[in-house]
Amino acid sequence: MKILFASIAIFGYLLNTNNKKVLSYIVWLISNTLWSFYNFYIKEYEMAVMFLIYDIFCIYGIINNNKK
Repeated sequence: MKILFASIAIFGYLLNTNNKKVLSYIVWLISNTLWSFYNFYIKEYEMAVMFLIYDIFCIYGIINNNKK
């Protein structure tokens, strides 16, 4: 499961380096949400909150890049 979540995040980085900004933020949003749920499940609340904050940054990135 963790390998899948990490693979999704890495795919987001590849999209970002190829100037697929909005799509990369969407992929990261998925990855961060999965990581957050997983960390809540294993009671790693600090990490879960961190990934939820990353989700906020992804939403901001999607909105900001759609304006361009």
